[in-house]
Amino acid sequence: MKILPLYEFEIKTQMSLQQVTERTESFVEKKNFFRLFHEGKPYRGELFQDGFKISRISLSRRLAALVSHGTYKQEGTGTTIRIKMRLNPLVIALVSIWTGCIIAGTVSCCFKAINQGNSLGLPMLIPFGMIMFVIALVVSSFWFEVRKQSSLLKSLFWENKSDGN
Repeated sequence: MKILPLYEFEIKTQMSLQQVTERTESFVEKKNFFRLFHEGKPYRGELFQDGFKISRISLSRRLAALVSHGTYKQEGTGTTIRIKMRLNPLVIALVSIWTGCIIAGTVSCCFKAINQGNSLGLPMLIPFGMIMFVIALVVSSFWFEVRKQSSLLKSLFWENKSDGN
C-alpha cells in the first residue's frame, strides 16, 4: 500500500466528448454551500468544459473525503478521462494541526524532562504511537475510498454496462 494519499488513473471509453460530458452531468449535482435535499446523484461538484472537480456525497461523515479532478481528452473515436484523487484539503489541514500539536507537546515534555535531570522513559513513546496511528488511519481510509470510488467512476463511464468491460 502506498503511503502518499494521491491516486491517478485513466478511463478510456468509446464515447464522444459530448457523450462523456452529458454522462458526467447525469451523476454530478451542483455544489451548494447549504444543501437541504439530495437529488440522488452520487457526486457533487463543479463541471468544466474540459473536466470536473467532484467529491462523493455521503450521508455519513467519512475520514477520507476525496476530491477527484478529472480531465477529458478526445482521442480518435473515443475519449480518455484522466482522474486524480486526493484527500480533501480540510482533512489534510486538520491532521497536520493535530500531528503538529502532538509533536510540539512531546518536544516540550522532552526538554522539560532533560532540564530537570529526569530520564525519558517508555511513556514518551506514546505520542509517536498516536501519530503513527492517525497516519495509518487516514492512509488506510484514503485507499479504501479510492477502491470504492474508482470502481464507481469506471462503471459510470462504461457506455454498455452489460459488456463486462
